[in-house]
Amino acid sequence: MANAASSYIPLSALGSMMDPIALRDPRGRRARHRVTLGPDGRPRLALAGGPLTMRTSFHVTKRDGAAFTELTGDDNPIHREGDVIAGAYTIARLALPLEILLPEMAIASIESTFTAVTYYDRRTTVTGRLWAEDDQVRFEARLHQGGRESAIVRAGLVYVGPSQPSAVTPRLKKDVKREFARVRSFLRACRVRPLAYFRKPWGLDLTYPTAFLAALPSGELVRRFEGGAGGMLNRLSLEFEPGRKVALASHELPEAQVKIPSRLRKTFNRVATLIRAGIHTLGRGNALVLSAEGAAERGAMA
Repeated sequence: MANAASSYIPLSALGSMMDPIALRDPRGRRARHRVTLGPDGRPRLALAGGPLTMRTSFHVTKRDGAAFTELTGDDNPIHREGDVIAGAYTIARLALPLEILLPEMAIASIESTFTAVTYYDRRTTVTGRLWAEDDQVRFEARLHQGGRESAIVRAGLVYVGPSQPSAVTPRLKKDVKREFARVRSFLRACRVRPLAYFRKPWGLDLTYPTAFLAALPSGELVRRFEGGAGGMLNRLSLEFEPGRKVALASHELPEAQVKIPSRLRKTFNRVATLIRAGIHTLGRGNALVLSAEGAAERGAMA
């Protein structure tokens, strides 16, 4: 399997999310014609048969949302003391299932646009589409809450194949345990069973999820805009190095860097973002941050 069209979804992976996800043929046909047996004898759903629609719904609890922001370094009080769901949580909530459902693929790009605020303990519905295109698997999802479209998330995944199982040396054991607990809590806050990510078909994977990396710029934006013109994250676009993974508890922990414009606008500001681990660049992109005034004009702020 060396291209996107021949990629497949292990059916057992559908049970890895704590909130059910339904996949079906958008033309209304039964999925049976796409279900085949893999080399391990287990059923799998091939993408070669055409696009799939994805549907799910969930309620984000304040406990999960607050835990998420603490783990990713977002100090914005509206997510911990208030009832507003962080935009980074929405990104991670949709990116993580892609990493579970397509274990031999890697996220190469994520683009998210937020059009309305979403709140804890309210029903959020997701309608998505997954299809193979050229050398990538493409994903697009739209989120709705309270009858309003609140976000659009798009992603592109490329084939990277099985990775080498992670080796844990005695020298790193203590550090690995600490970061393992951190990422395990992150996965649980996003309603993913942790072993579904760590235990790949070919062995143990002790690396940071791309969804975790994609959540880091949000916290850094909050810190840099504190007391300034920051308001609402309107758009975030990131591109990743799919073949570059960072081991848990490496001595070069991943972190986000942002470049704030020297002159801030009163409506919105475009901010360059970078995700690094030591000297290695893991991802880069840009964010569009609405000022409080600009967000209010769009009716996006509570």
